[in-house]
Amino acid sequence: MDKMLLDYSRQKRLYEKRKRRRKILLIVVVVVLAALVGGGIKLYKTVFPSEEEVARSIQKVNGRIYILLFGVDDVEGSHRSDTIGVVSIDLGKKDIGVLSIPRDTRVRVPGRGWTKINHAYAYGGEKLLARTVSDFIGVPVNYYIKINYKGFMDIVDMIGGVRINVEKNMHYVDKAGHLYINISKGEHVLSGKEALGYVRFRHDALGDIGRIKRQQKFIMAMLNKMRSMNMLTKLPSLVPKILKAIDTNLSYQQIIYLAKYLKDVDFSKIRIATVPGKPIMLDGISYWEANLKELQPLIDSVLLGKGPLHREVAQKKEYKPAEVPVEVLNGCGVGGIAAKFGNMLKDKGFKVVAVGNAKHFNYAKTLIIDHQSVKERAELVKKNLGFGKVVLKKDEVFVAPVTVIIGKDFKRR
Repeated sequence: MDKMLLDYSRQKRLYEKRKRRRKILLIVVVVVLAALVGGGIKLYKTVFPSEEEVARSIQKVNGRIYILLFGVDDVEGSHRSDTIGVVSIDLGKKDIGVLSIPRDTRVRVPGRGWTKINHAYAYGGEKLLARTVSDFIGVPVNYYIKINYKGFMDIVDMIGGVRINVEKNMHYVDKAGHLYINISKGEHVLSGKEALGYVRFRHDALGDIGRIKRQQKFIMAMLNKMRSMNMLTKLPSLVPKILKAIDTNLSYQQIIYLAKYLKDVDFSKIRIATVPGKPIMLDGISYWEANLKELQPLIDSVLLGKGPLHREVAQKKEYKPAEVPVEVLNGCGVGGIAAKFGNMLKDKGFKVVAVGNAKHFNYAKTLIIDHQSVKERAELVKKNLGFGKVVLKKDEVFVAPVTVIIGKDFKRR
């Protein structure tokens, strides 16, 4: 009897798996057709319900659709979510926002207490992760798209790689986790394996926050690449790769409806942000502690669509030293000079996160570089330092929001 029940259970699982794969195959084929060729749109209208019916079937909150987008680090043999983000879409206003959530963010997981947000998936799958994220941001998240990293590599290879300007040398080996990253600085067309290494690398001063920025940058580059090429010719080979890469609770009609909308979106207008906060240690475990005061304005702008529709969320206009992380570098060659001015800024309340040497020692003038073009923040550092030239940049990756490079002009101070 037990053997019969076991055989029945196994056959039922196989049947459900085949049924699900057939459903996803249909989804992928029609989505690509609907999104990339006009004939596909006609097919959609004849085979599926009207757009009005599909639109009504999608659960919205104040006119917006919220989708949990996350990747699972199966390549490490883990069942924790490795990348977490919430996509907010207002179809009427052509408005899209994306909020990335660091995987180590400390939150309350229903039924499990306070822990890292990426543990929620291991405890209760996508349903518990979606509920945890909903509680955290205060917005019901009704849909999810789960990405398998192995499938991600195959898709990147199928579209011929993605061109990316790699910001720094990335070298890391983790034999236990089967992770081998070896990418040099500069412009590359990344293969699937290299792309996975690029979006997973976090072994530098910025850790997971730097990785999130690279993931955001890569996703935009990948979307633009897919739009620029004739994906219809890739369809026969691409379909099985997509089947391995995604899982979602969106119906095929809903996916087609969203695909038709997304194919005409100006990607440069997508607003992207990351949950603000700071790293902390509790009982020997590292967490990302969200700054809830700064988070709410981000939620309002990026997820709720309140405020101007621009990609960069407006920064605060007034700063206190304790709110400004600073990196101090020696750009003049005088021993101990970076430590000296780093201690001075610490005494004035700034968070000095790193002290070291600049690329060379020939800086004639001291530079105060704000990597996010926040003039008020850089001016505050200059005021307390007493000298230096403010430089505003738009950098993707940095050690601290503000870098001070001490030049030879410090001798006159």
